[in-house]
Amino acid sequence: MPKPPEELAKVYRANDSLIGFGVQIAISFFLFVFGGYWLDEALGTKPLFLIVGTLCTLTAIGALIWKMLREIDKKRQQPPTSADHET
Repeated sequence: MPKPPEELAKVYRANDSLIGFGVQIAISFFLFVFGGYWLDEALGTKPLFLIVGTLCTLTAIGALIWKMLREIDKKRQQPPTSADHET
């Protein structure tokens, strides 16, 4: 039995931050790692910039995780509103 559109909209809204998180990880991976690889190819410094790009990627992903955890913690500490108790 398919879910009603309102229920699907709730599910999508609840997961939009996770989708954005995945996109941010993919973009940071692409920019830093492949950018480092490209710089190594252009400057002939293999694997210096690839390693630097990988470390930058890990730092960026760590910062994204930290930010996401802080947002989740902030949402958990907020008192429930009347909209949360709809049945």
